[in-house]
Amino acid sequence: MPAREFVSAPALLLRSLLREPHRRAITTADGGEITAGDLAAATCRLAHELLARGVGRGATVTLLTGNTAEALSARYAAGLAGARVVNLYDGMSAPVLAEITASVETTVLLVDAERHADAAELLPLIDVPTVLTLGPSGGAIGEDVIAASAHRPAEEPAVRIGPGDDLGIRHTGGTTALHLVDAIPLTAVGKPDRKRLREAVAAR
Repeated sequence: MPAREFVSAPALLLRSLLREPHRRAITTADGGEITAGDLAAATCRLAHELLARGVGRGATVTLLTGNTAEALSARYAAGLAGARVVNLYDGMSAPVLAEITASVETTVLLVDAERHADAAELLPLIDVPTVLTLGPSGGAIGEDVIAASAHRPAEEPAVRIGPGDDLGIRHTGGTTALHLVDAIPLTAVGKPDRKRLREAVAAR
């Protein structure tokens, strides 16, 4: 009997969106509407662009983003490309964000319009291979990767992602320092391998 196809959580979400492409998926802060089909297409194009830039399995995409449609698309696009995702949360100091960025060996830092000011403080403190923006920034931060992805295919990329690949990396904050929680792998659609995670945390 053939093995069941493994479907990662980002791919599952993308395929779910495409079942009703004309349905509203997102209402933006300014009242704009994005359909499920448009979100899926933008996400696929961005995934192909990341792959073309060398972002794939084993890479780390770090998000310096707010609660935007572009940030959501970037999260799923990184997952479709096989990369792990790390969030740089709002409200943390630039030195703490720099520590996180370095600790996860960031391959690409993606910045959206809500975090341009944070990027101005963070960038002098970090050394990452690539910094890109999710939308125009006037060139002050990095190239607009969404604009660059406009010519890419609007289909899910053919990336073979397995149950042992990493979905993301989570950090917890203590009273004196950050505590790194190891990468969270997937063992089934959208489910982290909690046994491996517990073992990794216990080993620290």
